[in-house]
Amino acid sequence: MIWVQEQGLPIGEWMYEIADSTGTVSKVLDLAWPNGLQSGKSQSVALIIDADQEIELAANRLGYRYFTDIDRFKSYVIQEVLAVEFPTVDDYKKAFIAVSCEITNSHKAMLRAHYHAAEQIITATELVKAAGYEHFGGANLQYARIAELVANYLNYSPPQHDDSGKPFWSLMLASGYWKILSDTESTTQREWQWQLRPQVAQALEDLAWV
Repeated sequence: MIWVQEQGLPIGEWMYEIADSTGTVSKVLDLAWPNGLQSGKSQSVALIIDADQEIELAANRLGYRYFTDIDRFKSYVIQEVLAVEFPTVDDYKKAFIAVSCEITNSHKAMLRAHYHAAEQIITATELVKAAGYEHFGGANLQYARIAELVANYLNYSPPQHDDSGKPFWSLMLASGYWKILSDTESTTQREWQWQLRPQVAQALEDLAWV
């Protein structure tokens, strides 16, 4: 909490209580920002340490982007909330035009699907369907390829992957987070959610690509 405050961000709510559908308090989040780390401009965020899966599932249902590891939480704050200023709408438009000869029909199909998705949030599985690839891994690679072309044209370095230290190219197009899809005693299924950056969406619209 002190570290977040030192970054000039709201300190959050300690031991934040969340209620079930009846209004009865059912779970407690260790540290939460119900209005996001940038009030009104980002999704609800929580830090949950050594919690059981029921608490994680409850946070997920309420739309929280939660972290169970402090280092990953700090990485999120640094890379997505504080330090990274992504290009402008005009920059994206210029880049898309410049690399258009390398943008395939499948690439454009993914961009259109992302733009028209509910709240402009899409999964790799949905990108697969849009582009006609056989596996989500191919969709991830090709989506990253679009982002890499844009980044290289703009001479822009996106944040790095936490594990490999390599550029996380797709962050040029969208921010992302994990969402739990189902949970049982034996397994937890989750899928990565990509949320299109507003300036990318506007650039695609201005170029009539969507």
